[in-house]
Amino acid sequence: MRSRRIVTAGLLALVVLAASWRRPQSASAISAGPGVRVRPFATGFDNPHGMKFGPDGFLYVAEAGTGGSTPPRTDCTGPFSYYSGFTSRISRVDAAGHRSTVSDGLPSAVDNFDGYWGVFDVAFVGHHLYALFDGGGCVRGHPDFPPSVIRIDRDTGRPTIVADLLAYTVSHPVANPDPDDYEPEGSWWNLIAVGDELYTVNPNLGDFVRVSLNGDIERVVDLSARYGHMVPTALTHDDDDGNFYIANLGAFFATGLQPGLSNLFKITPRGQSRIVRSGLSAVLGIAYDNHDRLYVLQASTTPGSFLANPGEGSIVRLEPWGAMTPIVSGLDYPASITFGPDGDLYVTNNGFSLVSNGNGTILRIRIGG
Repeated sequence: MRSRRIVTAGLLALVVLAASWRRPQSASAISAGPGVRVRPFATGFDNPHGMKFGPDGFLYVAEAGTGGSTPPRTDCTGPFSYYSGFTSRISRVDAAGHRSTVSDGLPSAVDNFDGYWGVFDVAFVGHHLYALFDGGGCVRGHPDFPPSVIRIDRDTGRPTIVADLLAYTVSHPVANPDPDDYEPEGSWWNLIAVGDELYTVNPNLGDFVRVSLNGDIERVVDLSARYGHMVPTALTHDDDDGNFYIANLGAFFATGLQPGLSNLFKITPRGQSRIVRSGLSAVLGIAYDNHDRLYVLQASTTPGSFLANPGEGSIVRLEPWGAMTPIVSGLDYPASITFGPDGDLYVTNNGFSLVSNGNGTILRIRIGG
């Protein structure tokens, strides 16, 4: 049942939801909460996904790219057909919002539902740049470059595979995979660094893993074993309490989006988990500010929508007393959020829509109080 997969593992093919919408988003269409100011920060990205600030103070952005023109392979098949190329890249943005290329010509693929696959996130361990790559594998036209954690050479920009996530996915099945929502070559989203280790999550299977710098991959927890098919997406770490926090997209293929059914999960380093907040909707990103307040990026809160339409993305802040404070609304297909060293919040806009060819943007949000 292919349409079901588009919504969950199809987190990475969210663009199908926007098939009839091809307009860029401007900051003027965004509604900001009291004391909140939103302005454009940088433009010219091709499907920007995850982003992090580096030790140099610059913002590094993972761009999935636009696929390519090489037709689907016939020696390996899957539920989608992919046209592949080498259009994915990693960009660096300076304080003035000027973009430059760190690494380009990376494998990319576009499926028959206009879902773009490539580099999905970045993270730093010391001064070394790592990236989460999900645009490879045989079915996506790159059999020699599997979904993986890669390291980017600081001088040449060349990628080196550190950990093969495809091989891990095949050899480490989860307890409760959804047979109608199964991506055999892997479907990964979000990469963070904690100390000298990396962590990433597989929405398609509910797997949360630790990746060492020598390439070892170890499961922290199989979330499917306890919660079933809940599609975990957003990932962060609280340095104060030492725990991880994961929020989920949710599976809503049958009735469309039902707001308030996504949760925030607390995960201990030993893999113990529990729900700590509920009432969220279609979460794609979470981030702490320097006051230890958690911000949540929601793709949509519109009942019945097929995940998202233009202008339905929003960011809220979770308050200690249980309230959710609106920060901004009216975002177009936002894919990730991160805080900068300046204390401002940054969000990728048009990060998973059909608005490609350089129309992805990053917005800068200044929050008073």
